[in-house]
Amino acid sequence: ASRSNPPPADAPSWNVPDGWVPEGARSMVLASFRATGEGGEVSITVSRLGGGAGGLLPNINRWCGQVGMEKITEAGLSEIKENIQCSSGEEGTLVALPGDTEQINAVILPREGQTWFFKAMGPKAAVQRESASFRSFIQTVKF
Repeated sequence: ASRSNPPPADAPSWNVPDGWVPEGARSMVLASFRATGEGGEVSITVSRLGGGAGGLLPNINRWCGQVGMEKITEAGLSEIKENIQCSSGEEGTLVALPGDTEQINAVILPREGQTWFFKAMGPKAAVQRESASFRSFIQTVKF
C-alpha cells in the first residue's frame, strides 16, 4: 500500500461527492479520488503550484494536448470558461475540454500567490457523468 502524505496545513477542506473513492496524495498531488461508473473511470486530483503557475491559457493548452484538442486562443478562451465560486468565496475558472475520446474538466483558482488546480480526467462519457458532482465538489471547497 502506498503511504499518503498528510495535506499541507493551508489546504482547503471540501465535501467528497458520493461514489468518489479517496486515493490519497502523491508527488505534486495533494489529494486524489476515483469515480467509477457508466462510461468508465474518472481520476480527480487536487494540486497547487507557487506563483502564477504558467497562467491560465498555457495550462489549458497543455490539457488540450492531453485530450487531443486543438490549442485554444485567448479569444476562444471566453467560449470555454466560466467562473465558479467555492464556499469560502474565492473564484476560480472552470473549463470543460472534450477531446474525441477523453475529457478534462478543470478549475484553476489563484489564491495568495499559489495556483490551485482541481482536475477531473477520463473517458469523455465518464467525465460528463461526473461533471455535476465535480461542480458541486468545487462549490464546497473552503480555504
